[in-house]
Amino acid sequence: MIPHVFISSTIEDLGHLREAVGQTIDQLGYKPVMSEHGDVAYLSTNSAIGACQQQVKQCHVAIVIVGKRYGSTTPDGTSITELEYATATESDVPVYTLVDRVVLAYKDVYDASPDGKKPNCPGMDEPAKTFQFLRRITGASRNNAILAYSDAGDAVRLVKQQIAQLFGALLEGQFGEVNAGLKDVLSEIKALRRELLAPGAKEPDRRFLKGIRFLLGDRADELRELVAALGAEIDEAVPVACDAATFDEFVSGLKATVVVDEDVTGKGEIFEKHPYVIFVHTPVVRIKELRNGQQRPRYVQISAKWCVTKERQVVMDTEAKAFFDKLYNQLRHQVLWPPPSGGSAGGVGGS
Repeated sequence: MIPHVFISSTIEDLGHLREAVGQTIDQLGYKPVMSEHGDVAYLSTNSAIGACQQQVKQCHVAIVIVGKRYGSTTPDGTSITELEYATATESDVPVYTLVDRVVLAYKDVYDASPDGKKPNCPGMDEPAKTFQFLRRITGASRNNAILAYSDAGDAVRLVKQQIAQLFGALLEGQFGEVNAGLKDVLSEIKALRRELLAPGAKEPDRRFLKGIRFLLGDRADELRELVAALGAEIDEAVPVACDAATFDEFVSGLKATVVVDEDVTGKGEIFEKHPYVIFVHTPVVRIKELRNGQQRPRYVQISAKWCVTKERQVVMDTEAKAFFDKLYNQLRHQVLWPPPSGGSAGGVGGS
């Protein structure tokens, strides 16, 4: 099945941009859905607005383009473009929002101006409503990313990048489970070998192997990246996790500290020895759910960021901290707890 990409924007002022983005989608082998090309089915039993909403729900991706015009509105004063964005978000359709850089500059000045002294924004028909729409996007829990463009070429480049990243996430979802299974087998062999060859070897703690399996699974990608960023191996991290009740204690056990700071970009440094230790973004989380009797992937966008500094500080924003706390609790309560009777967790993996 060819993926359908819905393109939403005002038409009169952004026709050239819509054509450029639509041609790009077509060249990538996908189906652009554009109302001016007859791609929206208008039925006598439905309004034009309702037909567009229905079409959005049936698409796999939506691209929203915001220019200087807020555009035509519904009876309640909401623009068609904003309504299509809301429909896509409510239907769990991934949305990529492109916004004119000039509009973003106007918004900065507008937001900084006191009430009653709002500046004139040349070319904009409803600046207050447009800026409120943008605040709605950035304040959403998902589909909240805004990509600034300067011209058609800039917009096309951004669309290509975002679709490539989404395609990469799909591939990881398809093949990650198989790769994790292979790694799981190799890791268990390594773990068992270490146990059997250790002086005074005893029967290995089952939590150790279960912890290894968890950290090599798809849902623990970020935790595994963190362990690697701190220069530790997974089979070194699991014994620490067995004794650490919280994520902060786990990081401390790996000889590092957690720092919560919204300005992550002010803290990050790239290691020469470990060039992969950079900001880690998790823009897409893939969740399987049952819809209309069929299992379909659902994509949730988040903007969590974290990094590791040379001082062995794990710096993360509050969203990343909440993400890791939840993930670590899953490891603790689903895999590593309760400890085996008759002994503490401290001897896992060894002596």
